[in-house]
Amino acid sequence: MSLSQARADEDGLVLGSPITIAMVDGIPRTLRVQGIFKKTDFFGSYLVSNSLYAKGGADLFHLAVFATKARGVRDGTAIAAMASVVESSLPATY
Repeated sequence: MSLSQARADEDGLVLGSPITIAMVDGIPRTLRVQGIFKKTDFFGSYLVSNSLYAKGGADLFHLAVFATKARGVRDGTAIAAMASVVESSLPATY
């Protein structure tokens, strides 16, 4: 689990600290802080893996794609490649 710097500071958490969370299914899970990030405008104060989120009983929606392009690859080429993967993953009714 990763969390925002503001949340880490507020709760006195550092890398490796245990943190207990409850998800939609109500089951408490104790995790370790594996990352701390500064910006929260896009995904809030907490970030968990897809596999953990899926175990929590909530619908899983992907809202972003994060990627690092290889040296020498043009922006347009990288964007087109990501777009084809994203589009092939969308349900037919989207």
